[in-house]
Amino acid sequence: MAQRKKDVKEFTPSAGGPPPAHLLPEAVAIWREYHDMLCADGRLRPDDLGSFEIFCETFAQWRAAVVDLKVAGRICVSATGARKTSPELAAVNALSRDLDRSLAHFMLNPRTRSQAGIPVSAPQKEEDAFDGI
Repeated sequence: MAQRKKDVKEFTPSAGGPPPAHLLPEAVAIWREYHDMLCADGRLRPDDLGSFEIFCETFAQWRAAVVDLKVAGRICVSATGARKTSPELAAVNALSRDLDRSLAHFMLNPRTRSQAGIPVSAPQKEEDAFDGI
């Protein structure tokens, strides 16, 4: 039996593509930070958009959780007076694991970039106002 030809359209990355309206403002900022770069080198394809939304939301939630952790601290006192790990630390740890998987999916960490043959550039040294003092 002959196979039917699939209607396959070639994907052209669209830099500047708008983020979905349902994303939180913090996730929209992540979208704008990474979307064009990932489209430009082919790491973001149409079938990846759902995963990319999750990446943006997870990254935004992780950033917020880190701020909450700084305020709350790593240890809290329970109603009975016992010292325990703060729920904020547990949230940061869980979101870190989720975020790490998303970073790997889009080759946004040094290990996956080098495995994919994407150059791992050295961090740019920021200009320090105190260098001349």
